[in-house]
Amino acid sequence: RIIGGDRATKGMFPYITGLKITTINLDDNNRSSYKCTGTILADRWILTAAHCADVPPYNMILDAITYSAGEVTLREDNMDNIVGYAIHPDYGTRMKRFEDGSVMDYAVNDLCLLLTSSVIKFDKFVQPVCISSSKEIKGDCITLGFGRLGNEQGEIGNLDLYFAHLDYEVMDGYDPKTNFLRMKYRFPSKGDSGGPLVCDGWQLGVLSQRRMTATGMDGTYTIVGNFKSWIENITKID
Repeated sequence: RIIGGDRATKGMFPYITGLKITTINLDDNNRSSYKCTGTILADRWILTAAHCADVPPYNMILDAITYSAGEVTLREDNMDNIVGYAIHPDYGTRMKRFEDGSVMDYAVNDLCLLLTSSVIKFDKFVQPVCISSSKEIKGDCITLGFGRLGNEQGEIGNLDLYFAHLDYEVMDGYDPKTNFLRMKYRFPSKGDSGGPLVCDGWQLGVLSQRRMTATGMDGTYTIVGNFKSWIENITKID
Protein backbone atom coordinates (compact mmCIF):
# COMPACT_ATOMS: atom_id res chain seq x y z
CA ARG A 1 0.00 0.00 0.00
CA ILE A 2 1.04 3.64 -0.28
CA ILE A 3 2.74 4.54 2.99
CA GLY A 4 1.36 7.84 4.30
CA GLY A 5 -1.26 7.91 1.56
CA ASP A 6 -4.99 8.60 1.51
CA ARG A 7 -7.75 6.26 0.45
CA ALA A 8 -9.09 7.09 -3.01
CA THR A 9 -12.77 7.49 -3.78
CA LYS A 10 -14.52 5.94 -6.77
CA GLY A 11 -13.96 7.89 -9.98
CA MET A 12 -11.00 9.82 -8.59
CA PHE A 13 -8.49 7.90 -10.73
CA PRO A 14 -10.57 6.20 -13.46
CA TYR A 15 -7.50 4.89 -15.29
CA ILE A 16 -6.29 2.65 -12.44
CA THR A 17 -6.54 -1.14 -12.53
CA GLY A 18 -5.81 -3.70 -9.85
CA LEU A 19 -4.06 -6.87 -11.01
CA LYS A 20 -3.96 -10.37 -9.55
CA ILE A 21 -1.23 -12.70 -10.80
CA THR A 22 -1.60 -16.41 -10.03
CA THR A 23 1.30 -18.87 -10.30
CA ILE A 24 1.62 -22.65 -9.99
CA ASN A 25 4.41 -24.37 -8.08
CA LEU A 26 5.53 -27.30 -10.27
CA ASP A 27 6.83 -29.24 -7.27
CA ASP A 28 3.48 -29.54 -5.49
CA ASN A 29 0.95 -28.00 -7.94
CA ASN A 30 -0.06 -25.43 -5.34
CA ARG A 31 -1.31 -22.07 -6.54
CA SER A 32 -0.32 -18.75 -5.02
CA SER A 33 -1.06 -15.17 -5.99
CA TYR A 34 0.27 -11.66 -5.63
CA LYS A 35 -0.96 -8.31 -6.85
CA CYS A 36 0.23 -5.37 -8.87
CA THR A 37 -1.26 -2.14 -10.15
CA GLY A 38 -1.70 -0.98 -13.74
CA THR A 39 -3.19 1.77 -15.90
CA ILE A 40 -5.68 1.60 -18.76
CA LEU A 41 -4.14 2.59 -22.10
CA ALA A 42 -7.10 1.76 -24.36
CA ASP A 43 -10.23 -0.39 -24.37
CA ARG A 44 -8.20 -3.63 -24.64
CA TRP A 45 -4.81 -2.66 -23.18
CA ILE A 46 -3.34 -2.18 -19.69
CA LEU A 47 0.18 -0.99 -18.83
CA THR A 48 2.12 -2.39 -15.86
CA ALA A 49 5.64 -3.48 -14.86
CA ALA A 50 7.31 -6.39 -16.65
CA HIS A 51 8.35 -8.05 -13.40
CA CYS A 52 4.67 -8.42 -12.47
CA ALA A 53 4.23 -10.99 -15.25
CA ASP A 54 7.79 -12.33 -15.38
CA VAL A 55 7.69 -15.44 -13.20
CA PRO A 56 11.18 -16.59 -12.09
CA PRO A 57 12.25 -19.61 -14.20
CA TYR A 58 12.74 -22.02 -11.32
CA ASN A 59 9.82 -24.21 -10.36
CA MET A 60 7.00 -21.73 -11.00
CA ILE A 61 4.81 -21.04 -14.02
CA LEU A 62 2.28 -18.31 -14.69
CA ASP A 63 -1.30 -19.57 -14.37
CA ALA A 64 -3.50 -16.51 -14.84
CA ILE A 65 -3.71 -12.73 -14.68
CA THR A 66 -6.97 -11.01 -13.81
CA TYR A 67 -7.81 -7.34 -13.44
CA SER A 68 -10.36 -4.96 -11.99
CA ALA A 69 -11.26 -1.58 -13.52
CA GLY A 70 -13.40 1.26 -12.19
CA GLU A 71 -13.19 0.12 -8.58
CA VAL A 72 -11.25 1.37 -5.57
CA THR A 73 -11.50 -1.97 -3.76
CA LEU A 74 -9.88 -4.99 -5.40
CA ARG A 75 -12.11 -8.04 -4.83
CA GLU A 76 -12.16 -11.58 -6.18
CA ASP A 77 -15.71 -11.18 -7.50
CA ASN A 78 -15.14 -8.12 -9.71
CA MET A 79 -12.19 -9.23 -11.84
CA ASP A 80 -11.91 -10.05 -15.55
CA ASN A 81 -9.31 -12.03 -17.49
CA ILE A 82 -6.11 -11.06 -19.24
CA VAL A 83 -5.59 -13.23 -22.34
CA GLY A 84 -2.18 -12.07 -23.52
CA TYR A 85 0.81 -9.97 -22.56
CA ALA A 86 3.97 -8.49 -24.06
CA ILE A 87 7.07 -7.89 -21.93
CA HIS A 88 9.55 -5.37 -23.32
CA PRO A 89 12.22 -7.38 -25.22
CA ASP A 90 15.09 -5.54 -23.49
CA TYR A 91 13.78 -6.06 -19.95
CA GLY A 92 16.64 -6.96 -17.61
CA THR A 93 18.62 -5.79 -14.58
CA ARG A 94 21.53 -3.47 -13.81
CA MET A 95 23.26 -2.34 -10.62
CA LYS A 96 23.28 1.08 -8.96
CA ARG A 97 25.72 2.14 -6.22
CA PHE A 98 24.52 4.74 -3.72
CA GLU A 99 26.45 7.41 -1.79
CA ASP A 100 26.48 5.27 1.36
CA GLY A 101 28.26 2.48 -0.51
CA SER A 102 25.23 0.23 -0.73
CA VAL A 103 24.17 -1.27 -4.03
CA MET A 104 20.84 -2.25 -5.57
CA ASP A 105 20.04 -4.35 -8.59
CA TYR A 106 17.32 -2.54 -10.51
CA ALA A 107 15.24 -3.43 -13.52
CA VAL A 108 15.55 -1.67 -16.87
CA ASN A 109 12.87 -1.50 -19.55
CA ASP A 110 10.49 -2.80 -16.88
CA LEU A 111 7.25 -2.54 -18.85
CA CYS A 112 4.52 -4.98 -19.79
CA LEU A 113 1.40 -4.62 -21.91
CA LEU A 114 -1.65 -6.70 -20.98
CA LEU A 115 -4.41 -7.64 -23.43
CA THR A 116 -7.88 -7.95 -21.90
CA SER A 117 -10.33 -10.71 -22.80
CA SER A 118 -13.04 -8.23 -23.73
CA VAL A 119 -13.46 -4.54 -24.42
CA ILE A 120 -13.19 -2.30 -21.36
CA LYS A 121 -16.33 -0.15 -21.30
CA PHE A 122 -15.58 3.50 -20.60
CA ASP A 123 -17.80 5.64 -18.37
CA LYS A 124 -17.25 8.26 -15.67
CA PHE A 125 -15.51 5.66 -13.48
CA VAL A 126 -13.37 4.02 -16.20
CA GLN A 127 -11.17 6.03 -18.58
CA PRO A 128 -7.77 5.64 -20.29
CA VAL A 129 -4.75 7.38 -18.81
CA CYS A 130 -2.96 10.26 -20.54
CA ILE A 131 0.61 9.16 -21.31
CA SER A 132 3.24 11.91 -21.30
CA SER A 133 5.96 12.19 -23.94
CA SER A 134 8.21 13.89 -21.39
CA LYS A 135 11.38 12.11 -20.28
CA GLU A 136 11.83 14.36 -17.24
CA ILE A 137 10.07 13.99 -13.89
CA LYS A 138 8.84 17.34 -12.60
CA GLY A 139 5.74 19.01 -11.22
CA ASP A 140 3.16 17.87 -8.69
CA CYS A 141 3.50 14.08 -8.73
CA ILE A 142 1.35 11.40 -7.17
CA THR A 143 1.75 7.65 -6.90
CA LEU A 144 -1.04 5.09 -6.52
CA GLY A 145 -1.45 1.49 -5.46
CA PHE A 146 -3.76 -1.01 -3.78
CA GLY A 147 -3.27 -1.51 -0.02
CA ARG A 148 -3.56 -4.68 2.05
CA LEU A 149 -6.34 -4.64 4.66
CA GLY A 150 -5.62 -7.23 7.31
CA ASN A 151 -6.08 -10.33 5.17
CA GLU A 152 -3.90 -13.37 5.55
CA GLN A 153 -0.48 -13.40 3.95
CA GLY A 154 -0.55 -14.78 0.42
CA GLU A 155 -4.26 -14.06 -0.09
CA ILE A 156 -5.61 -11.16 -2.09
CA GLY A 157 -8.66 -10.41 0.04
CA ASN A 158 -10.13 -6.90 -0.19
CA LEU A 159 -7.54 -4.29 -1.15
CA ASP A 160 -8.23 -0.56 -1.27
CA LEU A 161 -6.66 2.00 -3.60
CA TYR A 162 -4.42 4.57 -1.91
CA PHE A 163 -2.66 7.61 -3.36
CA ALA A 164 -0.12 10.18 -2.17
CA HIS A 165 1.36 13.47 -3.35
CA LEU A 166 5.13 12.97 -3.28
CA ASP A 167 7.90 14.97 -1.64
CA TYR A 168 10.65 13.82 -3.98
CA GLU A 169 14.12 14.48 -5.33
CA VAL A 170 15.25 13.11 -8.69
CA MET A 171 18.54 11.23 -8.33
CA ASP A 172 21.11 10.33 -10.94
CA GLY A 173 20.51 6.87 -12.39
CA TYR A 174 22.69 4.66 -14.52
CA ASP A 175 20.04 3.90 -17.11
CA PRO A 176 18.65 6.94 -18.99
CA LYS A 177 15.22 5.33 -19.32
CA THR A 178 14.88 4.80 -15.56
CA ASN A 179 14.60 7.55 -12.94
CA PHE A 180 15.49 7.19 -9.28
CA LEU A 181 13.33 9.18 -6.87
CA ARG A 182 14.23 9.84 -3.24
CA MET A 183 10.89 10.12 -1.48
CA LYS A 184 10.12 11.29 2.06
CA TYR A 185 7.09 10.68 4.28
CA ARG A 186 4.84 9.24 1.55
CA PHE A 187 5.89 6.51 -0.84
CA PRO A 188 4.84 3.20 -2.44
CA SER A 189 5.41 -0.09 -0.68
CA LYS A 190 5.41 -3.81 -1.41
CA GLY A 191 2.73 -4.81 -3.85
CA ASP A 192 2.36 -1.42 -5.54
CA SER A 193 4.57 -2.45 -8.48
CA GLY A 194 3.35 -1.39 -11.90
CA GLY A 195 1.49 1.58 -10.46
CA PRO A 196 1.78 4.95 -12.17
CA LEU A 197 3.75 8.07 -11.38
CA VAL A 198 1.33 10.81 -12.44
CA CYS A 199 2.64 14.38 -12.65
CA ASP A 200 0.27 17.27 -13.34
CA GLY A 201 -2.33 14.80 -14.63
CA TRP A 202 -0.05 12.87 -17.02
CA GLN A 203 1.49 9.45 -16.46
CA LEU A 204 5.26 9.80 -16.61
CA GLY A 205 6.42 6.58 -14.99
CA VAL A 206 5.67 3.01 -13.94
CA LEU A 207 6.85 1.86 -10.51
CA SER A 208 9.59 -0.73 -10.84
CA GLN A 209 11.46 -1.24 -7.58
CA ARG A 210 12.10 0.34 -4.20
CA ARG A 211 14.69 0.51 -1.44
CA MET A 212 13.90 1.67 2.08
CA THR A 213 16.13 4.38 3.59
CA ALA A 214 16.39 6.09 6.98
CA THR A 215 14.14 8.95 5.84
CA GLY A 216 11.85 7.26 3.34
CA MET A 217 12.39 5.31 0.17
CA ASP A 218 14.45 5.30 -3.02
CA GLY A 219 12.24 4.15 -5.86
CA THR A 220 12.86 3.43 -9.51
CA TYR A 221 10.34 4.43 -12.16
CA THR A 222 10.45 3.40 -15.80
CA ILE A 223 9.88 6.58 -17.83
CA VAL A 224 7.04 5.82 -20.22
CA GLY A 225 7.91 8.61 -22.68
CA ASN A 226 10.94 6.59 -23.76
CA PHE A 227 8.73 3.70 -24.87
CA LYS A 228 5.84 5.31 -26.74
CA SER A 229 6.89 3.85 -30.10
CA TRP A 230 7.08 0.33 -28.60
CA ILE A 231 3.67 0.77 -26.97
CA GLU A 232 2.14 2.05 -30.22
CA ASN A 233 3.69 -0.77 -32.23
CA ILE A 234 2.18 -3.46 -29.96
CA THR A 235 -1.20 -1.88 -29.25
CA LYS A 236 -1.71 0.01 -32.54
CA ILE A 237 -2.81 3.00 -30.45
CA ASP A 238 -2.03 6.34 -32.11
